Amino acid sequence: MPDLIVTDCTMPGMDGVDLCRQLRLYPALSAIPVIMVSGQAQADRVPPLWNAFFLKPINIGALKSTVASLLLSRPLRETLRPAYPDRAISRWQPISSLLIP
Repeated sequence: MPDLIVTDCTMPGMDGVDLCRQLRLYPALSAIPVIMVSGQAQADRVPPLWNAFFLKPINIGALKSTVASLLLSRPLRETLRPAYPDRAISRWQPISSLLIP
């Protein structure tokens, strides 16, 4: 499991917004922090589907700081992650897409 995902908004096949929606559908993946990168300004989403957004060209210092902050907050996210039954399959069953904006 990745500790962090950095993705571009514009990708072939599935854009970054759709990727974030798909990640949020699966409890096992929903707590992974996502940094979205784009060449175009994005409309604010409430609730946001990603943890941080960077407009290109990226300020590398700000990106490094954000990555460090998200990785340091991982233990807190792990304690806040909802508890699931012992059956691992429940973490991999998608929730209703109607719950994701």
